[in-house]
Amino acid sequence: MKYLNSHKLFIKTFLVLFVFILAIPTIVDAAVIRLNLYYDNGTARWDKMAPESIQYFQDLNFVQFGTGDYRGTIVSFRGAILDDFKLDLVPVICSDGVTKDGKMTGGCVPVSKGVMAINIPYYGNGHLFKIFDKAGKMIFVVDLTSFAFCNENKICEINFKENSNNCSSDCSFSPGTVVTPTASPNSNGEINWFLWAPIIIGALILGTVIYFVIKKYHQNLEQ
Repeated sequence: MKYLNSHKLFIKTFLVLFVFILAIPTIVDAAVIRLNLYYDNGTARWDKMAPESIQYFQDLNFVQFGTGDYRGTIVSFRGAILDDFKLDLVPVICSDGVTKDGKMTGGCVPVSKGVMAINIPYYGNGHLFKIFDKAGKMIFVVDLTSFAFCNENKICEINFKENSNNCSSDCSFSPGTVVTPTASPNSNGEINWFLWAPIIIGALILGTVIYFVIKKYHQNLEQ
């Protein structure tokens, strides 16, 4: 019985730590590009009043739109579709207040025109982002080249910090190697200790737990 309890404890602890360690890279690698747009009755353009039209955020997660009449498509330099998702571009105006008898009033209503900010997932080899309406007509396109670090031109451009780690399609001897985008447009292939440190710590914790579980198991056998 003692053996079974120790064995179950080991398995549960191992599974919890293993899932935690696997989740760490996903959290660290989260990144989005934000577009500040002005929507006007089915058309979209840059919001001229925004301090920046387009921004990069490394620590934000991309949240998939559940509904929407528009679609966003991210295309690589080779023309491959990296991502395709629904978009809800219609802006809303929200208000709130309190009546004389203390009741809350207000809410959000859609409007035909207005400013809005949308986040799209970041890809290191992302070239273009396009927005299509429900009829399939492209109503907006933006060049993402300034945020990319792998232009997929089959030339390993070391002066642009391309290497086999961050741009395998250009710097690999194997022409069939698939590009693996990373979250940082400034990546140069060096070790990202902010990514690996939690993994190493998790592995050390896991090893320590395994050691004490095995030690406890042998102590139970000797009793």
